Parts: sequence; structure tokens; C-alpha cells
Amino acid sequence: MESSSLDFERPSKPRNGWRSLPFFDRQKHRHEELIRWYGIRKDIEPLASELYTPLRLCPPGRVKVVLFAQEPYRVYGPGVNDGIPYSVKYGAEKIPVPARNLMAEYQDDLGFREPRWPNLKPWCENGVLMLYNSWIVRQGDSRALRFHYDSEPLTYDIFRRVNEYNPGCVFMFLGAGSKKWLPNVDTKKHAVIQTAGPT
Repeated sequence: MESSSLDFERPSKPRNGWRSLPFFDRQKHRHEELIRWYGIRKDIEPLASELYTPLRLCPPGRVKVVLFAQEPYRVYGPGVNDGIPYSVKYGAEKIPVPARNLMAEYQDDLGFREPRWPNLKPWCENGVLMLYNSWIVRQGDSRALRFHYDSEPLTYDIFRRVNEYNPGCVFMFLGAGSKKWLPNVDTKKHAVIQTAGPT
């Protein structure tokens, strides 16, 4: 049943180079369909205002690494995740295990000091485009709204853009569920890393 009101929070398109992707431009009905779901359901994560956070923080010309995360996605609970894989909002009441594990690997494998808080917005701002296997989920449910809303066209558009305009990137696939996207990477132009997710 569709909402008859337009007074719900709407996801807004990123105001940078990603805005020209077919998903937002020539096929803008796909974005509008996503908006419709925010009007129908009240249990969608992330918040509408945070849906495109990775794209806003990491414009196309800045992408050096694409970190692609498998399911489960934002099942941390309301008020914890900020729309970026494994990232935790400042001041959240809990730090979920995947976020803790990722920070431990960051310290152990790379030798960097573990950040005081696992908020990954600085990673995005420095060229790490962090994406989920699907863009929206029901709160507390690791399965995407895949039977109602097909978010894959947006991911395909992003992969095509990076393949064409960002040679020399690293695509990092975390978890078995992310491997289906491997054929969409031009391995002649980019490096690929596959590893387990930090769950």
C-alpha cells in the first residue's frame, strides 16, 4: 500500500559527479522507485539522509579503492551505522563486532594505530569508496529488500564508471557474498583482493 503523503524524508541525489550516473539521470525512475519505498515503509535502514553517504564523501575523481562488503549489512540497530559499511556513528551506544574486528585488522595487518572510534567517513574522504551488496535493508534483518526494490543497477553503474575513468584502483571484496561482482571489474586496469568479512 503506497503512502498518500509526501511529508516523509526523501533520499537526495549526491551533488557531485555520481549524479550523472544513468541510475540518477537517464534511468531516474529507479531512484524515484527507491524514494517510494521510503514513503511506504518506516523500518528501512539506513536513514534516507544517509543512503548515499559513501557517494557524497567519495566523488568519482577521488576513488582509489572500492571496498565491497557482503551481507549482513546495517543490522547494527537504529542509530549505530551511518550508511558506510562497518562504520559506527560517533557516540553510538555500542560498537558492533564487525567494526571492532575491522579496526583490529587495520592495526595488526597494516601497523597503524587503532582509531579511537570506528567511524570510517575519513576513509571515504580519502578515496576509499565503501559499498554494500545492497543499498537498503529492513531494520534488524540482514536480507535486502531485494524482492521489492532492485538496487543492483546503481552498483553496476558505479562499477562501470570506476572501470572507465579510474585506472589503477584496488577492488577489495569482503566475504563470499561479494564475489558475484568480480566479473564486473576490468582486471587489466585494476587490482583485486578477496578476503573474508570481519564478522
